[in-house]
Amino acid sequence: MLFDEAEHPRGQGGQFAKKEAHEMTRAEHGQEQESLKITTAALNKKSNALEKAKMEEWMNLEEDDRFGPVGTAIKEKYQSQIEAITDQAAPLWKRQKELAHPKNTVLDLANTHRRHVEVALAAGKHVPPEVLADYPDLDPGDKFQPDAYDKKTDSLEAYNDKTRDQKGNIIPAVITVYEDRSFTFITKLPPVSAIIKKTLGLKIASQKPGRETAGSLTMDQARDIAAQKLADLNTDSLDSALKTVMGTARSMGIKVI
Repeated sequence: MLFDEAEHPRGQGGQFAKKEAHEMTRAEHGQEQESLKITTAALNKKSNALEKAKMEEWMNLEEDDRFGPVGTAIKEKYQSQIEAITDQAAPLWKRQKELAHPKNTVLDLANTHRRHVEVALAAGKHVPPEVLADYPDLDPGDKFQPDAYDKKTDSLEAYNDKTRDQKGNIIPAVITVYEDRSFTFITKLPPVSAIIKKTLGLKIASQKPGRETAGSLTMDQARDIAAQKLADLNTDSLDSALKTVMGTARSMGIKVI
């Protein structure tokens, strides 16, 4: 995106007006979110209180009455009130989702414009001073260094260096990116399904598990895979890990013998 005075006029209706609209939208956005949060919390509290009262009144009945006309009447009495609250809250929940994921708003456009400025600076393009004036935290001297915006490439190269000796395997990674755009990452072992296929020399699993068999995995092989993946699973038990491996194998149409 090129930046010149024709594309980014100053004054009324231009860059200043766009920025003021952005700031006003941000404030209104926050106010509406807070108002909806308070209202929906009150409705949820009221609905939960009715649910509790319904259950207490129903439990106080004799066992024969709970499942008879009396118990049904109690449930219907409270249920109509709960449904009325749900109907009242439904549009508010929908609006909360819209505010949490804004689309095509002035706020989005302002953020997109800033990103265009950042990319232009990183690419070494000229950005007029009057455009940069709206983003005082952007330093043209620093941003002219493309490497400052090359973190994606840096992370990919670091990942490739760490996994070079595991070429051909699927190696999941968990990447943490910090505010200063630095990052750290950890690699994990391939998924259980990938290890099973490699162990059995399979290219694909069964397309119809339960009806077609793709191969057989011995208990010793399954136990070895479980031991390998134990550190990546949410368990410290080898038996639990083994059950995970066996379940994955069956879902692939592979018998465990």
